[in-house]
Amino acid sequence: MTVGEPRRPRTFAASLLFHYIGAFMYEGDAPLAERRAQALALDTTLLAELLARRTCAICSTPT
Repeated sequence: MTVGEPRRPRTFAASLLFHYIGAFMYEGDAPLAERRAQALALDTTLLAELLARRTCAICSTPT
């Protein structure tokens, strides 16, 4: 029995790799108006809750 390295990824892995790389390549490639709309679409209540949780977690850790 011999072990060999394939020259290309398997079909499932190739699809995952393609989408993973694409997410980072085109992350900042949105028009300015679209980025502003995404920023305005933030749920401020949820954001405040998440920030409060983070602050509580930081304050409660022993030093």
